[in-house]
Amino acid sequence: MVIKSNSLASVAGTELRRLLEISSVSGDETEMLAYLEKRCREMGFRTEHQEVIGVRYNLLVNPLPEPGLIITVHTDTVPDEINGSTCRYEIDGERFYGRGAADVKGGTAALLAAMDELFHHSYMKDSWMPPITFAFTVDEEREGRGSEELARLGGHAAVVIEPTDLKICTAQSGSVIMQLRVYGRSAHGGEFESGYNAALRAMDMLEKIDRLPVLNRRHRLAGHGGYNLQMINAGSREMAVPRQCDLLMDFRVLPDEEPADVQTAVDNLINKYDGVDSKWLEVSGAYQISETEPIVNLMQSCYKEALHEEPCLGAIHSWTDAENLNNAGTKSLVFGPGNLSLSHTEEEYVDLPEVVKAAQVFTNLISRSHQLKQ
Repeated sequence: MVIKSNSLASVAGTELRRLLEISSVSGDETEMLAYLEKRCREMGFRTEHQEVIGVRYNLLVNPLPEPGLIITVHTDTVPDEINGSTCRYEIDGERFYGRGAADVKGGTAALLAAMDELFHHSYMKDSWMPPITFAFTVDEEREGRGSEELARLGGHAAVVIEPTDLKICTAQSGSVIMQLRVYGRSAHGGEFESGYNAALRAMDMLEKIDRLPVLNRRHRLAGHGGYNLQMINAGSREMAVPRQCDLLMDFRVLPDEEPADVQTAVDNLINKYDGVDSKWLEVSGAYQISETEPIVNLMQSCYKEALHEEPCLGAIHSWTDAENLNNAGTKSLVFGPGNLSLSHTEEEYVDLPEVVKAAQVFTNLISRSHQLKQ
């Protein structure tokens, strides 16, 4: 089908501006869901609420029993302020700054633009509806309860919209999060030789963790393993040797690994130290689907047809709703505009031309969804 990119750009830009004006911090997605439902109904789509918890719900658009394809995007964001810095809000030419711009309002705007394009196409005028359920979920940034409920639909395949730089991600890294407390012995700071510095003990441990073979492996799509030292706290302004050091560490699990591979290696190292308490807080497995899955083949074809270039396959390094869907048997890939590394930062942004490219791909995917082989 012929796609008018100038039309998509106009709609995508308008939608992105509106979405960025609506706060939707996780736990309070009501206003965003109301706006999305209004827009989808204006385009002639039937909607339904899927209860998640309390008054929170997923918005299902064109709800179908066991849909052949689910296209889903989460509606919630992290707070405006993280690490003491508030997110910038500004439109600079075709660059849109704001909380959720990349994660994932840019992708939401692309999907709305694609749906709007089809609404004005003859297919929609003939009351044609794609064999797709569109789902706008809640709670992705917290506990993923929205996609837990969505997985009950039992769809055959899914495209989960997240910032992937337009890579078609057939794999997702997992993570295991550890809380660690390292003990030392306090002393006056001027007599530091008399103490046993907990912070220095923690640094010694981190150097050894860095060298663990399991954290230095590479995956063809996901790249290297490793960890994020998410938080560290030790000592005070008083002149004293720190007696304890607290750390929060997020270890990456590559798509061909099990969480236990990482946990065992880290535990074995930590157990060599006295005066250390550790606890695993969260465990999230990695996954990958075959690159020959029908949804992957269709997505690649739609990408090439829309953008006239070869798509890149990749892996996303963050937990997404794709995990819950894939665990329920729905073959899921992740795709969308924006850069994940900018998400959750004070300089989060997405570029409109990339949003438009995603909209072109989504338009093709929706119009060709009947070609998806089960």
